[in-house]
Amino acid sequence: MVSRILFSKYDVYSVIEHQKQRVKEAYLRLPDGEALNEATIQQIKAEYMLDVPVLKTGEMYCVEGKTKVDVSRSPNRIFFNRGPVMEDATELTVHIPFDGDRGVFDIAPSAYNSRIAQGEIEGKEVLLRVVVTDSAYDVQAHIDREVAQINWALSHLREKHEYVSQELEVALRKAVSTRKSSIEARGSVVGKLKIPLRPSTPPATPTPPPDLKKKVLEPTVPATHHWDAFISHASEDKRYVEPLAKALEAAGISVWYDKTSIGWGDDIRTTIDNGLLNCRYCVVVFGTKLPTKMCLNTAPPSRNAAPNPHRMTAMKR
Repeated sequence: MVSRILFSKYDVYSVIEHQKQRVKEAYLRLPDGEALNEATIQQIKAEYMLDVPVLKTGEMYCVEGKTKVDVSRSPNRIFFNRGPVMEDATELTVHIPFDGDRGVFDIAPSAYNSRIAQGEIEGKEVLLRVVVTDSAYDVQAHIDREVAQINWALSHLREKHEYVSQELEVALRKAVSTRKSSIEARGSVVGKLKIPLRPSTPPATPTPPPDLKKKVLEPTVPATHHWDAFISHASEDKRYVEPLAKALEAAGISVWYDKTSIGWGDDIRTTIDNGLLNCRYCVVVFGTKLPTKMCLNTAPPSRNAAPNPHRMTAMKR
């Protein structure tokens, strides 16, 4: 089993737009006899709501296995080895059953924090893989943190329920209004005839009803771009940061930098969230205006001294 980053494949607002289009297409496939039936309309809407999963943590269980890990760079070793040194390690696979749509685990919530949920979705279970090389390591605390992060993301997606309901309702009402006008227009034309009207001959092969239960969440959105580094900085420090961004790009390091990554008309918050979710490292540039206690040199600069150089901290996500 290979773990992957959860809640990162699709933007939640792109998914909502995709669901609005799908619910409209499902409604347009209805025959005239059902198109104005309110129960049918609400049934279609319910089918395209986000069915956010609920983890059944009370039914969690763990499977123990063995694996090999490279310990050549372990800080507990007296000597470092150039080549890999493989040793046995315990591999725990935690199974967490859930109810709901598994596709939701691919949707990024509009909020984020400093942790990233990782795991694998198999059937109706979330699988967490933990490799233990130190018997003193608190494995239960590690599992609790991973489960808490997954529940945090699910809770934020669950908060979008009312918003999704309103958006689907608006899309359906527009489609219903257009369909009603079309039905009334056709009835007006037929009402003017002075000859009897016979029902049309049904087709030899009836059209199958729409598959309302198909809930694969695959919105048509641009492929997610990935960066090596995300540069975070204050606007007043651009004269220092811009050469840094250019130097990193020249060295072959792909960089998310607001001046080049945020386009005209882009939603700034969404673009920044996407950059943070899809970068390997975050480079935080601290300017000289920070409090003295946060600087490397705590002594006040003299009048003729050059400004303190910026400090850069690379934080692996």
